[in-house]
Amino acid sequence: MDWKQKEYWIVVSLIGVTAFYTHSLRSGSSQASTAVGMDFGAIPVAVEDWTSQDYPLEEQVVAVLKSDETLFRRYVNSDGEEISLFIGYWADQKYGAQPHSPLHCLPGSGWNIISNENESVAAAGNGESANLNLAVISNGEETDSMIYWYQTRSGSVKRELQVKLALAKNALLGRATDIAFIRLTGSSDVRSLFGFAQMLQPYLLQAFSR
Repeated sequence: MDWKQKEYWIVVSLIGVTAFYTHSLRSGSSQASTAVGMDFGAIPVAVEDWTSQDYPLEEQVVAVLKSDETLFRRYVNSDGEEISLFIGYWADQKYGAQPHSPLHCLPGSGWNIISNENESVAAAGNGESANLNLAVISNGEETDSMIYWYQTRSGSVKRELQVKLALAKNALLGRATDIAFIRLTGSSDVRSLFGFAQMLQPYLLQAFSR
């Protein structure tokens, strides 16, 4: 099969999944459970040797996100390493009010995506894994590592297409179709960022599962 044929079937698959996703959300919305929000209070402001401070988002950023709840927090450890946590929470998927992929947003704000890989991290203490993306980004003056994923009622997913399938599945099963976008960013090495993600994940799961 040549590339044109592959491209054709990819487009057909995407159209089919999008139609299925839209139909499932509409037909399942009357039966789906009602989302009750995300409990940001379950996410500690201090964990091990990391302390943090919350920061408000700029009004124009809030206007673009159209999320129901947001959290932007910067953690610093005793060695001076900094890691930023951003969470956007959407109670349902209204038109224009859905998670934005960093792959689309970052280039528009001056950041280049150097690499983007798939990874998996097991939560400390309970062994439950999170499927996530690891990206290296740069704006010419600064290079950071970034971990991000989407949390749904049927688990964590990495890609936007997987998000649509997960939400359609949840709607058909009568689950809430809320979703959280979770991002960790830092200039420290990747191992430190993954270690922090592993340490924080049980609290993130608790915050979303209320």
